[in-house]
Amino acid sequence: MKWVLLALELLMLFAANNALFMLPGHYDWFNAVAASTGILLAALFAWLSSKRFAESSTAGARWKKLAAAPPAVIWIFMMALFSAVGLMKVLAYR
Repeated sequence: MKWVLLALELLMLFAANNALFMLPGHYDWFNAVAASTGILLAALFAWLSSKRFAESSTAGARWKKLAAAPPAVIWIFMMALFSAVGLMKVLAYR
């Protein structure tokens, strides 16, 4: 089940990427809702999958182990990447 949740997380991150950067035209409510939904669902799937990854390695998952699990690391990296690219787009259109 942890692999299915990881795949769903990656799918939601892909959907958020498409909503943020690949849709043509100006940003509107659809883009904002689609990106926010994708990011929030990816966070949920990352958390659930990280719990399973951390529990399979040790007894009792703590926050440090949850944050170091591969799904959480992927989500954190992608959020940093989305933020950096978004900041560059805002600065470029200023």
